[in-house]
Amino acid sequence: MTVDLERNTSDFKLESLKPKSIEANFKIVGIIDTSKDRSWKEHKAIFLQNVFTNMSTLIAQAKDKTKFTSLSVLKPTEISDFTIEKMAREWVKKKLDKLQAKAQQLNLFKKTENPFVIIGIFHPKKLTQITLF
Repeated sequence: MTVDLERNTSDFKLESLKPKSIEANFKIVGIIDTSKDRSWKEHKAIFLQNVFTNMSTLIAQAKDKTKFTSLSVLKPTEISDFTIEKMAREWVKKKLDKLQAKAQQLNLFKKTENPFVIIGIFHPKKLTQITLF
């Protein structure tokens, strides 16, 4: 996607930008299709440019006035525990209705299908449900 941007002076982070105009036109210039490339090469090239394995280093760069790092990936050096537990398959109707209502508001790219997928996410000693799009 392309749009004319300018530095967001109300935010101290160096990578903080905003559209030059409220009437700015967003132009879609391509799609990263992960269904064809199962290795996600294009996706990784974009999103894995700033990977940290040490939280202290990341925090130090976030506090460094010449960097103010705020966009990065923190990759664990070790996973010490991973537990899978069966979860309830029924969602409360009120919660589902609320999620579906929010999905109807997402018209950024004018797609009509529901962008949400309900998945299980695993936490040590606890399994919860989240919604991703």
